[in-house]
Amino acid sequence: MMQTWQNFSFAVNFPEACDMILEVAANENLKGEKMIKKVFVFTDFESGCHWKTKYEEVRRKFMEQGYEDDAIPQVLIWGLFDLNIPSIEELHPGLTVLSGFSDELSKLFLDNGGEIGPHQLMEAAVADKEYQALREVD
Repeated sequence: MMQTWQNFSFAVNFPEACDMILEVAANENLKGEKMIKKVFVFTDFESGCHWKTKYEEVRRKFMEQGYEDDAIPQVLIWGLFDLNIPSIEELHPGLTVLSGFSDELSKLFLDNGGEIGPHQLMEAAVADKEYQALREVD
């Protein structure tokens, strides 16, 4: 029997995950401080997705249900497939897109409780021993 991939989508659909979180929160009357704080999306597919637009849609839905910005989950989308130099972009407050993979990057991610942004990436890059001898001179 031959399988078809006709109806299968490789697209990353984090808004659907956020919709499920919002549905449970609304049904259970969860307060903002009890809301899930972070959503991690690990993907090996590149998609030309409009992440910022999708995150704004998620944000709008949470606001319509009466949740403030601090109750909206932060989303990290990490494209693991790209083995080139890692790059990171904060497209919107609460939305970070990271591409690339290395042992150092995954260690940084785990050591910082999932907090990763341009500042943490730069700190990790200059944390190696060879950079410790450098000094700032005015």
